[in-house]
Amino acid sequence: MEIAFRTHITYLIAHKYGTLGYRNKENFLDETWHSEFINELEKTFTIRRKVNYSLSTIIKITRGSSRFGLR
Repeated sequence: MEIAFRTHITYLIAHKYGTLGYRNKENFLDETWHSEFINELEKTFTIRRKVNYSLSTIIKITRGSSRFGLR
């Protein structure tokens, strides 16, 4: 449910205010809420970058290892 809600909100913002509309505090009723929203978004981006980096590192290390069934 949470993913569907976030997807819907993202869709609405992008179509009404453009691709980077979420960055403009003028598009939000409450500047404090916008600031908190951006902070949470940055935390999520940071976590995903770390996870993606970790997964790509694991794949590189294990590439060619029959133990993991990779080629």
